[in-house]
Amino acid sequence: MADVFLSYASADRDRAKALAEAIAAEGWSVWWDRAIPPGRVFDEVIEEALDAASCAVVLWSGASVASSWVRSEAAEAMRRRILVPVLIEPVKIPLEFRRLQAADLSAWRGTPSDPQFAELLRSIRALVSRGEGGEAGAAAAASAPAPRPRSERVPTSSAIERRPGAWRQSKAVVAALVVGAVVLLAAAYVVYDATDRRIAAEQEARRQAEESAAEAVRREAAQRQAEEDRRAEEAAAARREAAQRQAEEERRAEEAAAARARAAPTPRPQTAAPPPIVIRGAWRDTTWGHTSEFIQSGDTFQYTASGIACRGSFRSSGAGSIRGTRVEFTYQSTMPSEGRCTGTVSPDGSRMTSTCVDSVCGQFVAYLVRQ
Repeated sequence: MADVFLSYASADRDRAKALAEAIAAEGWSVWWDRAIPPGRVFDEVIEEALDAASCAVVLWSGASVASSWVRSEAAEAMRRRILVPVLIEPVKIPLEFRRLQAADLSAWRGTPSDPQFAELLRSIRALVSRGEGGEAGAAAAASAPAPRPRSERVPTSSAIERRPGAWRQSKAVVAALVVGAVVLLAAAYVVYDATDRRIAAEQEARRQAEESAAEAVRREAAQRQAEEDRRAEEAAAARREAAQRQAEEERRAEEAAAARARAAPTPRPQTAAPPPIVIRGAWRDTTWGHTSEFIQSGDTFQYTASGIACRGSFRSSGAGSIRGTRVEFTYQSTMPSEGRCTGTVSPDGSRMTSTCVDSVCGQFVAYLVRQ
């Protein structure tokens, strides 16, 4: 089997591959690719690889901290005192593994000269060397029995047979050794079973905690959705109420308009205005002897006048309007002077009386007849 067992979460496979290749480049065999041979059980293959390894490197990340598999493998490696923790992300290592210093490779980019990577290699080298015979060989030598002096050497079977009661004594010794071995095996099984139960209990507790957290997230999401639905329904109800109020206001406005229309008096038909009196043509002043010429267009006109006034002869021109029988016009004179006249015309358009105010001659009255 491999020298180094590499434990990681499946989400960190690319980082694990890079580190496995870097460790293998130092001459060690690495078990990291969890491809299971046909016909083998997944957890049995992993357990065999972990048991056979001299060193277990655990990659801690956000994904592996939440992985029950990685935690179980790290717990077994820590029990065997072969655990080497490595940080590949800045996360908090689970409490039970924080007593060991972890190599920080969160910023490692595959450089062999990286100080943290070099420290990791030193830890692996120490554990692999111990597994290959450094510490194990010393322990075996220390546990091996020292050579006995000749006087203390175990007697041969013939000597035992010749010594009275020796056979019964040897059987008692063998029985005691068997009982001791059974007791040790039972104690080991109890310790292993307790450890296995503890790990199973921790995994179950983590699973329940994860399920509780997921259920809390689902409940919170359902509550948020229900609140959003309630607010949407309230907004829709408010819009419906506003539409109803608008429709009611429009109905009332239509009823009010209809009521005003019914209450309003029927307009009287308007009669067409009579055409203006015709004043076009030549006119003569019966008082002063002036002569005038009117050029009419509808209810407006232009005119010219000539004759003798307060300062001698004059000639003037102007414009005015006729409204029914009322006439108004202004003029400019060559005296020079200017004036304004107002008066009336007979309905048949044959006589006109006007009062004028001249800027030089003052006020005077003109009586005109049509020529």
